[in-house]
Amino acid sequence: MVLYNVPPRTAYDMQAATVARLSAVDSIVGIKEACGDPSRVAELKALVPGDFVLLSGEDAQTLTMAGYGAVGAISVTANVLPAAMAEFCQAFIDGDDDQAGALDAKLQPIHEALFMETSPIPTKWVLNAMGRIDVGIRLPLVELTEPVQAEVRRRLETLGAL
Repeated sequence: MVLYNVPPRTAYDMQAATVARLSAVDSIVGIKEACGDPSRVAELKALVPGDFVLLSGEDAQTLTMAGYGAVGAISVTANVLPAAMAEFCQAFIDGDDDQAGALDAKLQPIHEALFMETSPIPTKWVLNAMGRIDVGIRLPLVELTEPVQAEVRRRLETLGAL
């Protein structure tokens, strides 16, 4: 199992001491960390076993989190641009800071666009626009607003993704 620390979704911020205790459970192998503070990864790294997997759960902060010891990401953007996110993650895993930084800068507008409205609304809209899924919004979620559709489309077109 991978712990999921995403306070905006869970209404609870799993503190590092709690994660450290849970890391002793054999079936818990890592954490998706998205508390909003990238330095939490350094705090966790100091408290958990070396084989406990620290993953970014916040696309816009993944590169910073990698600098603190995250080894990958559970990414929203990867649903839309899997190859680009894989290339970015591989660059930071390989220690190619220049390439990772350049790819991160290129992806930041997409990370932001995918959260312009409540997630997963923008992601589902993009996947539908790409022909990858049928319309997938169900109540209580609603369709992506037209102004945001235009902005998301513009950002993706800039990358040649739409």
